[in-house]
Amino acid sequence: MRTSIGRSRSILARAAMAAAALVSVAGLTAALPATAHAAGAVQAANSCWSGPNVTNWQGITFRSRTCPTWTGVNVYEATGQNAQGKYVYTGYLNAGNNWVVCQTRGDRNPSLGGGTNDIWLYTQGDTTKSLPARKAWGWIPATAVSYGANNAAVPGVPWCSSYPGYLP
Repeated sequence: MRTSIGRSRSILARAAMAAAALVSVAGLTAALPATAHAAGAVQAANSCWSGPNVTNWQGITFRSRTCPTWTGVNVYEATGQNAQGKYVYTGYLNAGNNWVVCQTRGDRNPSLGGGTNDIWLYTQGDTTKSLPARKAWGWIPATAVSYGANNAAVPGVPWCSSYPGYLP
């Protein structure tokens, strides 16, 4: 699970991004330094930016991307239903700037805020719900990502197929 130090840094990063977003939405971007404009434009255009190296519950280390999620969301064990026709939740991911490893297609996402998609992102939740050995690792729906578009991949996140020999 994410450490309290990582969580504190994440909270500070979330506060900074929220402040920048509010300033930008209010049309006050001229008051920001030029470097802030450039960084914000790149992040909005790509949706996600470089994140930390992370190690999953199986001991595999990945480079990640940081993506803003606009809502808290369940972390799913898989991108589809199990043999009993149910979804299993491994954890819960709080809203904010959260890292993800990759994206893949699966079942239709739950409709969050009216969004539709079949893209899922591999990550680790902030809290564990079930399957404690997985340490809250699993999949979140793209409909939880702030800059994702309906029925489209999340810009700036690699496809899971780009990891030869391993598809989470």
